[in-house]
Amino acid sequence: MKKTKFSKKLLVCMFLFLLLFVITICVLFYRIGNEPGTLITCVFAFCGLEGGVLGWIKTSESKNNSQEDLDNEN
Repeated sequence: MKKTKFSKKLLVCMFLFLLLFVITICVLFYRIGNEPGTLITCVFAFCGLEGGVLGWIKTSESKNNSQEDLDNEN
């Protein structure tokens, strides 16, 4: 059985959270007629930043691994 990386688990949890958040905001808007714009902006900004940082970490790790492979071949 292949071990799942923490970053992939975190991304799945983040997407599930965002899905539930959007559904909750839609229900809130339907019932009250107003949405919390600042909260929505902050939640999506945080999740976007978190996803960007995870992507940056992944690319820097793969760059370092490929550089080490090239060094080992020489």
